[in-house]
Amino acid sequence: MPSSNSRFAHSQQYFDTRSTWLVVFATIALSYLVPSLVGVLTSNPKTVWPLWPGCAILVTGLLLVPLNIWPVVIPASFVGFAIADLQSGVPLRSIDWFIPGNTVEVLISAIGLRYCFDGVPRLNSVKALAKYLFFAVVLAPLAGAFLSAHGIARDYWTGWKVVF
Repeated sequence: MPSSNSRFAHSQQYFDTRSTWLVVFATIALSYLVPSLVGVLTSNPKTVWPLWPGCAILVTGLLLVPLNIWPVVIPASFVGFAIADLQSGVPLRSIDWFIPGNTVEVLISAIGLRYCFDGVPRLNSVKALAKYLFFAVVLAPLAGAFLSAHGIARDYWTGWKVVF
């Protein structure tokens, strides 16, 4: 039985090199395009942040590529997040809080899911669904909210509730 470290680092590969880079580029592009599209389709784009699709897209992309690609995908996607926010009129001060919060949220989700599922999650049992919900729906947003709360509201706990 492999150790937990080797299981995490060498999880099942689903793509060849060409397909991996296609996933990387699609993840980066969608990290900008989808939030921008959501912002255009809403009457007040500044209120879209709690429904932010960028983190979900990024986590999905990270689960599909090897770990050594993560240092390329994460910063490039966050640049897309920041540009989409700026174009929507989100203040730079808020973006300064969102990036660390998003980083924590994405890393907790991606690392937790990759470890528990040895790659791409298969939600084919109640146990698998519980693991997914714990990392992606509860723990990651909870941790990210502590850093991003200052970017939403002047009152920390009000901001925390909105973000979580």
